[in-house]
Amino acid sequence: MADLIAEIDQDEKGVPILLKQYLKLGGQVLEFNVDDPFSNALDGLIMVDLMATDRRTLSKYMGPAGMERFYKYRRDMAATASAA
Repeated sequence: MADLIAEIDQDEKGVPILLKQYLKLGGQVLEFNVDDPFSNALDGLIMVDLMATDRRTLSKYMGPAGMERFYKYRRDMAATASAA
């Protein structure tokens, strides 16, 4: 990934920090696009499955209480879906 960005990035700033953080969460880059109207910025479509993210990492970003609310919400949604 760093090599691809280095090829495109003329400022040689490297991999953006936000992209690094999404990748730490287990994010997958699905597609890249060069945005001509926006100074040829490189856009990336990223998918993050938070249910597959390591609990410790998820807790770091959401906090322990936020992580538990997230998991409870997902459990409730799964129970509702299977009841339908």
